[in-house]
Amino acid sequence: MTDSNESRPLTVRKLPPAGPAGAAPPAPGVRRFADVLPLARTRPPQTPDRPGPGPAAGPPTGPGVGELREERRHIERIARVVGQAAFESMAGLRPVHQLARWLDPASFEKLQERVELTTAAHPAGTSRLYRNTAIRRTRVCRVAASTYEVSLVVADQTRVRAAALRIERRRGQWKVCAVEIG
Repeated sequence: MTDSNESRPLTVRKLPPAGPAGAAPPAPGVRRFADVLPLARTRPPQTPDRPGPGPAAGPPTGPGVGELREERRHIERIARVVGQAAFESMAGLRPVHQLARWLDPASFEKLQERVELTTAAHPAGTSRLYRNTAIRRTRVCRVAASTYEVSLVVADQTRVRAAALRIERRRGQWKVCAVEIG
């Protein structure tokens, strides 16, 4: 009888070389290194005649990235100003016509109608609806080369609301072409 603590000899099986598609598959339960690590992730060895990736292979840097960052900040500022002004207009604190410069005609008419409905439902002095609004969060998403979509989280005295704006470059100027207030 053999002792259970006795070590057994290790059996090593030689795998067939990885070759063309017609090569014999490995034994069941055995995986090759090439099967585990995709070839796309491996790098060729660096040799003096074949240097590794240089700075051009890193993240894109250049004037385009900085300009996009600045444009994104500009869009965020526009969205915050327009969003704040829209909520103030619905509260009766600001005339809605001040937004005409920033909104396209269809969006302006839609917002103007909503402001009229809100002020008709809550006459001045009887409600504190939309008072003391504050933009809590802004998210900017670039949809196309000259189009951004922005979501805002707006808090007033009684609740937290959401607003979404679509901002497009038209004739060299940024215009809000869609406003949705939740």
